[in-house]
Amino acid sequence: MNLKKVSMYLFISIFLVSATKLFVMIKINELSSEVSQLNDNIKFYQKEIQELKVEHHNLYSPQRIFELSKEYDFVRVERRIEKNGLLRPYDMSKVEEINPDVLGFNK
Repeated sequence: MNLKKVSMYLFISIFLVSATKLFVMIKINELSSEVSQLNDNIKFYQKEIQELKVEHHNLYSPQRIFELSKEYDFVRVERRIEKNGLLRPYDMSKVEEINPDVLGFNK
């Protein structure tokens, strides 16, 4: 091999490696911008979910239900059965065992 062929081989191989590296870097930048957009969307939807949870909590909070019971004059009977911090409904097979507490009474 003479010097001309060796230098041509080195030039072509360096050019191909540089072109491949440039292509890979462009793809990495595109993927990075997509990931950044997805993270922004995730943050937005997490904030929206938190706002909906707060709104739901405010709508169905015990204080709000108590205020509605006074406003519309209805009797509210409730027994809170909590397991692992969660409110669960009555077990209808044990109705005789449950003694509900009357929290409010209006005429």
